[in-house]
Amino acid sequence: MHPVLQSAKAEFTAPNVTFLPADTSYREVYAQSNCVITDYSSAVFDFAYLQKPILYAQFDQKRFFSGEHSCVKGDFFDYERDGFGKVTTTLEDTLDALTEILAADCQMDAFYIQRLHQAFPALDQSNSNRIYTHCQQFLKRSSIRA
Repeated sequence: MHPVLQSAKAEFTAPNVTFLPADTSYREVYAQSNCVITDYSSAVFDFAYLQKPILYAQFDQKRFFSGEHSCVKGDFFDYERDGFGKVTTTLEDTLDALTEILAADCQMDAFYIQRLHQAFPALDQSNSNRIYTHCQQFLKRSSIRA
């Protein structure tokens, strides 16, 4: 459960629903989870990188993108155009989409895997090395100009 919602945890009780302890890291949650349902969280980029299905349940799109929130629709990331999972706006559509994910044994749909590969050309464990190398190259070029 998101840390902001911990104080309302009792409101979310239901049969067969288990919450991880509040101090569980996102890394542990992502490792243990087969799919994720979110609204607008960018934290799911890490989950997408693991090629696990994401469902965006956005019941409040009109309000969220009305200017009341800091996000503007399509600003830099449009959930329908760029997201890594289906966007739903009603409870019924969310449940239908979740049923589809479960029926597919929680495997990310090929459409979203293709989108993932466009966003992350290298799906491996060498990101830190690439960043380090790029920074080193940048520093070398910068020091030559100085």
